Amino acid sequence: MSEEKIRYDLRQPLRSRWSLAAAMLVAMVFAVGAGCGREPLSGDAVDINSLLGDMTNVNVFALRPKGEAIMLSSYDRTGGNNDWATLSDAGKGDHVLVDLDGPGVVHRFWLTGIPVEKKINLYFDGERQPRVSMTISNLFGRAEPFLPPLCDNVSGGFYCYMPFPYEKSLRIGLSRDGPATDRSYFHVNAEKFDKTQRVITFPKKLDERTIRQIGKVRDVWAGLADENRQEEVSGKPHSVPPKSQADILSVTGEGILKRFSLKIDDPEGASPMALLHLRRELVIRCYWDGSKDPSVVAPVADFFCTPRQRWDFASLPMAVVDGRYECRFPMYFKNSARIEIENMSSLPVQLETSFTVEEPGELAERNYFHAVWNKSVSSGRPYTVAGITGRGHFVGCSLMQVGAEAGWNIFEGDEQIYIDGEALPSFHGTGLEDFFNGGWYYFGLFSRPLHGLIEKAPIQATQYRFCLGDRIPFSKGFLMNMEFGHGNTSKGYMSSVAYWYQPGPASVQDRTKAGKTSLLPQQPLEPTAIMCLLFENERVGRFEHAQSKCYQYIEKYPGSPWSEMLSLRAAAYNERLGLPEGDVLDLYRGFAEDAKGADVRQQAADLLWMKGGADRALLLTSLNGQGKVFLDGRELRRNEDPLALGVERVTLSPGEHTLAVEIKTHPSYFWLSLQLRTSDQVLNTDKSWLVADRRPNGWPMPDGSAEGCLPAPERYGSPPFIPYWQFHANAMVSFQSVNVIQIPAPMVSDEWPVLYYKKKFRVTEEFKIVDL
Repeated sequence: MSEEKIRYDLRQPLRSRWSLAAAMLVAMVFAVGAGCGREPLSGDAVDINSLLGDMTNVNVFALRPKGEAIMLSSYDRTGGNNDWATLSDAGKGDHVLVDLDGPGVVHRFWLTGIPVEKKINLYFDGERQPRVSMTISNLFGRAEPFLPPLCDNVSGGFYCYMPFPYEKSLRIGLSRDGPATDRSYFHVNAEKFDKTQRVITFPKKLDERTIRQIGKVRDVWAGLADENRQEEVSGKPHSVPPKSQADILSVTGEGILKRFSLKIDDPEGASPMALLHLRRELVIRCYWDGSKDPSVVAPVADFFCTPRQRWDFASLPMAVVDGRYECRFPMYFKNSARIEIENMSSLPVQLETSFTVEEPGELAERNYFHAVWNKSVSSGRPYTVAGITGRGHFVGCSLMQVGAEAGWNIFEGDEQIYIDGEALPSFHGTGLEDFFNGGWYYFGLFSRPLHGLIEKAPIQATQYRFCLGDRIPFSKGFLMNMEFGHGNTSKGYMSSVAYWYQPGPASVQDRTKAGKTSLLPQQPLEPTAIMCLLFENERVGRFEHAQSKCYQYIEKYPGSPWSEMLSLRAAAYNERLGLPEGDVLDLYRGFAEDAKGADVRQQAADLLWMKGGADRALLLTSLNGQGKVFLDGRELRRNEDPLALGVERVTLSPGEHTLAVEIKTHPSYFWLSLQLRTSDQVLNTDKSWLVADRRPNGWPMPDGSAEGCLPAPERYGSPPFIPYWQFHANAMVSFQSVNVIQIPAPMVSDEWPVLYYKKKFRVTEEFKIVDL
């Protein structure tokens, strides 16, 4: 087998730690021809190992990049919203994505919309054969050395942070073979060096040292959350009365603030909505070298990337750990540093702080940390994330956007970055979530070392991205705008915090002085978007947060017809939070007896009934299409409302059983989700179900034949599509947040068919469900 063939066939994921076997495999993947050695490093040469070494060092954030930052993307050059590439071969065989002149290095590679079976080819220094030739699925997270969290596919986007240095040139091509490509969205962030900078090209063969370095980066990145949890923090207490401020740090002399942590105690008796607002009504300000004006101004919650809800996440420079805020951006000062907290709320605040301050030592550069908060409602103009004057470099931002109309256009806005007063942006993206390495309005919450999605609900999201290798230097000024949807036509709200460094302290605009920072404009979509917000929290195990969201909703919308049902759902979350079963059942009994709403009384009674015997189960259904649901040939339910939940009581006897669904599919966004739930078990729709597009023999009790059947494809999460996000409130926790079935592509035709799904299972004598 040829080496080229070996590269093409590298399809199986290898997620174990690096080993001799992995090293041999990687060497085979990259070996083309006899050249397998590499010249020794000297001086300040840039090579794969020096770049990998920077990827676990937060001090790098404070260093000005050696070269010029550039970004190439597939944005629509006509000014429209068709932000995918029109691919050409440029006479070079592959469809060319980018063609870069050296010396340089690619720090970030993002794409979406391309079939995962397609091959990506990387040609270095004018070579005719690619040094890297892999399928998209393998390059972005499924094969050595490109494994998570260094490379991955999360929430609709494929990202790769493996550095690719090149001495003369780098061409990234998309092979012509494989599935057709309708839409190719991509970003490539690179650093272009002066010709005097020595760069050693990405090697033909990865040696053991490099393999260890890659493994170290993956280990450090994957272990950020555990590292933060294991760290012992001894905090200093502070009291900050309402409408007052307090210094939490004041030091003199030269030094670097390497880390600080902040923990805020919830005031006793505060309501759910008051707690929600509190962390945005606490403002942090940092003053360097005795300056009268702050270089850092932001609400505490926004500064730590969590403006709408405090939840644990771990990135390289920022984290929230068990409710404790952590910042590891290095902050240099020459003469003094002072940090204050202002309490703009009406509640007294108790907090604890901890700081690590060190001597600067042999710093190559002494750059000062800056951060600024901004907010705006839509006005037909783009939103300004950062407008900076002078010399410095940008290292990232967090952003929250809240749409005020029932459409996803607010996600269609592009980031546009102008360097040093240029007339046209040298950085032009392809959509809001693309900048944060997601895609398609996101498919679920995630936290990564350099990017993450903190919160998501219909037409709103909170996300962050930090720029490490892809820091953006500027000499005269920096402007980053985010369009309010394509053409700045969306109605809504945005707020952000931008982070950057400059050679000296610079004052930033304090927009918190204008009034309350916590309040958002009226949110017309929020009253009917609550269920999808709960689903997102459930998928990542944030049941306490989901419960708090229910309480906040009840307080904010006391007259809502859903408030009482959400009170029952909040009670149901207690099962996941470890409340004794007897106490949970007492809560259910209270709703079953005293609730005002008949639907609330019914669902509370259903939950109580299920708990009353091992043979009892609830069959939950959610589907978009005219459907009939059968158990052992008996029709249990017909469903026509995609936003309503179906609940049926079922008594299970030992032996084999068959669930079947006959459904006339909807002409858009078809889905099917079923769950058979006992007191301690569930059976969900997943890819083990079979589906046919013609009526099976013996329907609705089909025989065991698999003729005409295919495995049912599944997709993570509930449908995010308009208008299917206004799901009716219910109390059945962790049902609509699990996998759902979508229509299989081979069965799509001009006329949407009637489909037939089936699933066999067995109930043991002990009333345990066995998947068949």
